[in-house]
Amino acid sequence: MKLQGGAGLELEIKRIKREAEKLISVDPAAAFTTLGIIACFERKISEMHQFHKNALALSNEAIHLANYAISLSACGLLEEALEYAKRAYDECQSDLTRRRDALDLIIDLTYQLGRLEEFFSYADQWQRLTGKKHLRAADLIDFSEKHGLRGHLATAIRLLNDCFAGARGGHLKLEHDPETEEEWLVIEFEIGGKIEDILNSYDHFTGLWISSVPWPEREKIRLSYIAV
Repeated sequence: MKLQGGAGLELEIKRIKREAEKLISVDPAAAFTTLGIIACFERKISEMHQFHKNALALSNEAIHLANYAISLSACGLLEEALEYAKRAYDECQSDLTRRRDALDLIIDLTYQLGRLEEFFSYADQWQRLTGKKHLRAADLIDFSEKHGLRGHLATAIRLLNDCFAGARGGHLKLEHDPETEEEWLVIEFEIGGKIEDILNSYDHFTGLWISSVPWPEREKIRLSYIAV
């Protein structure tokens, strides 16, 4: 169900609500899921939670789990969204379309949350399931495989977590220098604390990174942090 802005939107929402309320006596789980989606659209967070949980109390089917995950994601509740997206994925073993849709959401959420190891793991599952690389991950996977970086990325993430206490994010992107044609991966993250402590942490990371990963591979993975 998609709700679009413009004239008549309020009337359309009222119509859908009325239809969902009529559906409660016939298919209450579907009705509550629809009401949860509407509450999400209206940014009524408490109602959104309640309607979706009412639906799940009646049916644990993947469609209700997935719709709750989508509502949570739309409201910025990414950690909870990932939990329900994973449950939807596990629940729809025999429905390839819904399994693919749930996996697509998981890949997007793990990327947004900076969970890079999970991101690559689920991107690999996507490729096995569909026979294609996921659009969100294709360039990153191709570059990592071309330069043998997958294992080194895992090392970078481990060292980042060890050296930067309280680091948040961990978004990965591919950078390109148009003048030299050089490319490299950048792990972007946020870190709080005193500037001096952050710089010391960065020096500690750099020392461990140089001793752990050979050149030129280590030049293909770089950190970029924002002090908050």
